[in-house]
Amino acid sequence: MKTSSASPTAPVPLLLLTGFLGSGKTTLLRHWLNGGLHRTCGLGVVMNDFGPVSVDSLLVAQADLPVETMGSGCICCADEQTLEAAIVRLTDAGTVRALVVETSGLADPAATIELLHDPALAARVRLQGVITIVDAEATARTDLDGVDASLWRAQIRFANWLLLSKCDRLQPEEVARVEVTVGRLNPHARLYRLPEGTPEPAVLLNAGAGNGKIPPAPPSAPRRRGVRHAHQAYQTCGFQFTRAADRSALERFFHRLDASQIVRAKGFVRLRGSPRQWFAFHYVLGRHALEPYHGSEPPNPVSVFIGPRVDADRLVRRLERVFTPRQHRHR
Repeated sequence: MKTSSASPTAPVPLLLLTGFLGSGKTTLLRHWLNGGLHRTCGLGVVMNDFGPVSVDSLLVAQADLPVETMGSGCICCADEQTLEAAIVRLTDAGTVRALVVETSGLADPAATIELLHDPALAARVRLQGVITIVDAEATARTDLDGVDASLWRAQIRFANWLLLSKCDRLQPEEVARVEVTVGRLNPHARLYRLPEGTPEPAVLLNAGAGNGKIPPAPPSAPRRRGVRHAHQAYQTCGFQFTRAADRSALERFFHRLDASQIVRAKGFVRLRGSPRQWFAFHYVLGRHALEPYHGSEPPNPVSVFIGPRVDADRLVRRLERVFTPRQHRHR
């Protein structure tokens, strides 16, 4: 494969950030970037979103952050030229000395690692290791409808570092049980508990893989083209909040979502009573949160819903109701 410009003299170290839908990948990346990692370490970011719009890239956006977005599908099925073009644009800028590639929550880790070992990409980037975020709160539950277990296990097994997110929402004994569960799947990876034990990214970039073994390219040719990936069983639906929503109606909407149908939702909305304040919302496996959005520019009022059984028409009809308080609806 031909590259569009000359490769740098030395490949740039790259961290692959994976984890299932809603595990906390973007939250970790935001934490690093809010600490100025893109300035102190020359970090560039490639963000991959499964949905039709990249909500996550809006959440991490900063004026001086070198970022490229790969949307509308998983990186594991992207062609080499698409990812190479994004990496070329970042590395040719001259300021990027390290990269983080955040995959979608449905990306196949083996295919993604194999993609990064493509000769043209390997001339530009060196896979430093794989970070997998594991939602400890979700793992502690037994009713995980909507989670693809085989993909979840694969993401854990390919990790050099396992970061257990949302540990502050669990009792210590529950966190210990989660550690046993993921430790059985990957006894070699180094474990961190988030948020208290969030690792410094410079340590990961400089120290090499947590278990001393960088994942090799899985032996297959052509590159897993015929393999059915988990995301092929999932659908996505986009929605634009063109008006301010009624908060109570929006809360009821989230409470009534079926986690076996909708696994993940995220986006931006205005609420009645706070016309100048934007909110980011997150829904993961039956739990949701609304938080003020403090970006320098108003976000695009878009949202994405992802799950194994998304009925787009029904979903849009239900979303339209969040603009009208219950007492004002015609019966």
